[in-house]
Amino acid sequence: MLALDIITQPLPNTTSASQITTAAVETILLGNRYLYNNDATVTDLITDLQWMRFSLGQKWENGTCVGEAKTYTWEEAKQAAELINKHGGYAGYQDWRLPTIDELKSLVYCSSGQPKTWNDTGKECEGDYANPTIDSGAFPNTPSSWFWSVAYGTNYAWHVYFYDGYAHYISRFSSYPHRVRLVRSGQ
Repeated sequence: MLALDIITQPLPNTTSASQITTAAVETILLGNRYLYNNDATVTDLITDLQWMRFSLGQKWENGTCVGEAKTYTWEEAKQAAELINKHGGYAGYQDWRLPTIDELKSLVYCSSGQPKTWNDTGKECEGDYANPTIDSGAFPNTPSSWFWSVAYGTNYAWHVYFYDGYAHYISRFSSYPHRVRLVRSGQ
């Protein structure tokens, strides 16, 4: 059974209508691709997906991800997403989930530009590239390790290695733990 501390980040405060005041809202664009949502999430302007900026187990504090990202088996990762939604969700939403492989690959950033800068091919980054292979402005302190995706057929699940951007599948029954970043469809 999973502990309920999968997100160590406190839930954003809610405000009653009588407490709302108007103020200028600053739009912050990260990496010319991600819109900062002011709630430890970003929206990808290309895919229209909303991502948690931290890996499960980390928390958002003073403008960055802090703490150790937890590791999960595939089944535990799926349960973690379900528990988050069941217990109030995050950032006002209760539809967080594991990303599809194409969604997860869309996060791969090859600073070398090889085989391409936004490397959604599933192939490893080439040349002299920084790792982790993810936009560190949008997703600070992301571990250079494997992250889970959804199931592939009945026995497999996709995963991406953010050390080099490689995507592959593995038995979803494997006891080899991976990290998790949750996503939801945009508005």
